[in-house]
Amino acid sequence: MLGRSIHIKGRVQGVGFRPFVYRLAVQLQLAGWVKNGPDGVHILIAGDEESMDRFENHLRIKPPALSIITSFTSELEKVNDLAIFQIIESAASGPGEVLLTPDLALCMECRHELHDPLNRRYHYPFITCTQCGPRYSIIQSLPYDRPGTTMSPFTMCPTCQSEYNDPLDPRHHAQTNSCPDCAILQSWCDATGNVLHQNQTVAVNSAVQALLSGFIVAVKGVGGYLLMGDATQARVIEQLRERKHRPSKPFAVLYGDKSQLELDVLLSDLAWKQLTSPESPIVLLPFRSDEPDSGLQRNLVAPGLDQLGVMWPYTPLLDLISKEAGRPLIATSGNKSGSPIFYQDEKAIAGLEGIADFFLVNNRTIVVPQDDSVMRYSPVYRQPVILRRSRGFAPSLILPSSQPMQDGVLAMGAALKSTFAFTHRNNCYVSQYLGDTDHYEVQQAYEHTLDHLLRTTGQEPRVILVDRHPQYASTLLGQRLAEELSLPILKVQHHEAHFMAVLEEHSLCDREFPILGFIWDGTGYGHDGQTWGSECFMYQKGKLRRAGHLNYVAHLAGDQMARDARLPALAFSGGNPTILAYLETKFSRSAWNIYQKLLENDSKIQTSSMGRLFDAAGCLLELGTHQSFEGEIAMKLEAQAWEGIRRIGWELEPYGVLRWDGAELLMALFHDKSAVPERAARFHRTLIGWMFDEAGMHPEVEHLAMSGGVWQNGLLVDMALHFKPSQYNLYFHKQLSPNDEGISFGQLVHYQKVGQQGFVRDQLMKAFDASTSSN
Repeated sequence: MLGRSIHIKGRVQGVGFRPFVYRLAVQLQLAGWVKNGPDGVHILIAGDEESMDRFENHLRIKPPALSIITSFTSELEKVNDLAIFQIIESAASGPGEVLLTPDLALCMECRHELHDPLNRRYHYPFITCTQCGPRYSIIQSLPYDRPGTTMSPFTMCPTCQSEYNDPLDPRHHAQTNSCPDCAILQSWCDATGNVLHQNQTVAVNSAVQALLSGFIVAVKGVGGYLLMGDATQARVIEQLRERKHRPSKPFAVLYGDKSQLELDVLLSDLAWKQLTSPESPIVLLPFRSDEPDSGLQRNLVAPGLDQLGVMWPYTPLLDLISKEAGRPLIATSGNKSGSPIFYQDEKAIAGLEGIADFFLVNNRTIVVPQDDSVMRYSPVYRQPVILRRSRGFAPSLILPSSQPMQDGVLAMGAALKSTFAFTHRNNCYVSQYLGDTDHYEVQQAYEHTLDHLLRTTGQEPRVILVDRHPQYASTLLGQRLAEELSLPILKVQHHEAHFMAVLEEHSLCDREFPILGFIWDGTGYGHDGQTWGSECFMYQKGKLRRAGHLNYVAHLAGDQMARDARLPALAFSGGNPTILAYLETKFSRSAWNIYQKLLENDSKIQTSSMGRLFDAAGCLLELGTHQSFEGEIAMKLEAQAWEGIRRIGWELEPYGVLRWDGAELLMALFHDKSAVPERAARFHRTLIGWMFDEAGMHPEVEHLAMSGGVWQNGLLVDMALHFKPSQYNLYFHKQLSPNDEGISFGQLVHYQKVGQQGFVRDQLMKAFDASTSSN
């Protein structure tokens, strides 16, 4: 008898794929089996030809909702007598060849059961099914089965086991299945970790009462600890800022009630759909213009800003806490400033000493720590912008291109907002946001996450890609790995990587037409040794060149220039005496003399940074002189510019200054006597005018791509779309952030599409130099 052997790759584990296949096969009266393997899902079916055709067609066209199929092969196979269809034991673990499933937010069915008094999982804070719950954060090995996760120590009770075995039950083969009778243990602890209660209900109620009483509680979530507090109590917010040394960076706020959320922000259908999606990121939403009625301390939660980071309860525990509290709650990463999120219980209790008053802990181990993902929509054109790609999205990247990528290429990414990217069996993995690798703890977290992915896939790197900056921690780590493993290493320019990332997201790298890229960010090491940051590139079929940039100015005091907005204002002043007189009042006499001498000596290091131009504009508009977090002044500038748009509308005129002349733009901005919001809006409008003026210098170009951290600015995105001449097509990031998180993926693409010829040339030159020196 001839049957069919089917092999399916992609995101097919941890999404209820086997139960789905089982039910479909039984419905069509097919015999055979389905099993997981480290390389995907394997199926054997036997039956009449029409039923087997219907089975395959259904799987191809309507697979399980959360699955993503990247490869589907079917071959005829001779089969012995098969009487039934069944799910059989998974193939032995080995090199992984599947897209790792991210953690999935609480589904509607489980949320309903959580609040149903008649359900046996009523108020059980770890309720999950095949459609929701932790995946990536708990996986230790492939294939994805309970023994290969940190659910392994929890033995299912007879009822849970019966659900797991029942093909008609929603929890059939749910690897994270548990209930109050075989529960994950939750503990309520004091500030030093002493256990006060281990009863589930008492622990959750104690946490809620502590929050309402003004205490700060560290809550262990799916990817690490969250610090939570009452967002309606000013004292709590001030205390948390003081303890975390976080004077003005905005906090995310957790809401458990949609109607309460709408008292504080303008909630679009698109944003609501994203908040309640399986990814459930934090979404930035505009504040209502009137005073919030929920009691939210708006000016303390997001000082000087016009948007709020909104979190919807994506786990059952957060759902219970938020609904029981009945008010908005701060929910921010449980870490110290600059350090990665705490995820191990003992280290969290020690590390958050003096910050958290209580801890809500559970005994399910987290393997891969992750922060919450963050995104926004541009307010007018609703263009999605990912600000932090982590829980819910990482680590797999679904590429639109069908062209295979070389196996074993490891890209180390950038220094700030670091990620790494890796290719294996035509799958591409881009890690979750890992933080600033200047911090030692972040370097450790980076290496831990990289080691986990390499072990899970079973693939050793064959080529290593790094940024051209010689002192980036990610570059130094890449060099160390290359030396240890005797691997070739290639350097990729920072902004070229940005550009290639957005191109590949839209499958543009192999198209015949030319594409102009506008890559605007804070810093990146250029080919000429200068600090680049507002680059225009031309790309066509593997050929890439720099076509333009913001005029260079002095790069003063190194990295300090990114924190002290007076310095870029001074650098971009162009020697204008009025601006200099204004800035002199912002410095001490000794500091002023030092920086004047630096300018007079014509600094060897120069910059074309668009990020620093934003800082300079904000400084001259008196939005701040020092930044307590990256992008603070730029965010305030954007908020002011939106107010300007609301006052004068979209048909505002740009400043009439030379293209790419930052000094002229700042002079025009400074001497404009309009109100600050209008000047801020005209500043943005001028930049967009420059962009399209530059594009007009290349009449053969009809396609423009944007990347770099400056493009996290929703107004800039909306202005690009609003003022776009009809002949242009614009491309923004879709799955990745425009900030430095996308660098690692861009390095992969650069190597694949541009860099291999240069790489081979570099290797031959090194070999030639070595042979010459030895003779």
